[in-house]
Amino acid sequence: MKSIFILISFLFVFSGNAYADDDPCLKKVFLKFCLGGPSKELPVDPALELPRGLFGVILDSPPAKDEDDTIYFPKENVLVIIFDNKVAFVNKGFSDYSWLKYLRLKNKLSTRYGDPEDFSSFPSYAKRLSIKETTIHLGKGEAVHRWQQKEWAVILAWRGKSASLSYQHDSLFKKYTASKDDGL
Repeated sequence: MKSIFILISFLFVFSGNAYADDDPCLKKVFLKFCLGGPSKELPVDPALELPRGLFGVILDSPPAKDEDDTIYFPKENVLVIIFDNKVAFVNKGFSDYSWLKYLRLKNKLSTRYGDPEDFSSFPSYAKRLSIKETTIHLGKGEAVHRWQQKEWAVILAWRGKSASLSYQHDSLFKKYTASKDDGL
């Protein structure tokens, strides 16, 4: 009986590793978006009219083959950037944010991914949390933290009255931004 358990465990471990090497998904994001995965697997309802692109062009069908673009999912308040038919960036927005909510999420992410890099920017007089929160609401400051992983990163940002949690595929997003810079 013990040898059967060991054999099943052995097969499970090695079959799982063989499958994981072929899987382009670096990270499952918000339970339905696969960072680095194919865009054709996005949960898009073709009947919906979804804003597309950075300037609000309307998308009324899933991304076509070889199309690089952005897709907005209004129900979840999620923006997905597609590059080379793969998911390069996933951003979820939150409204009516506060320091307490930000710090709770930051602590959860730090527990999971380690210490973040701090890219926050505040006026020199903003030393206390309450003053930092006020400067964010006034648009004079921002809280930004980044957790770099092996091939992807998590970015938590709070500007104005809204915050965002983003997952970025490093190489795909770098290529995406380079392609947009070339077009200017």
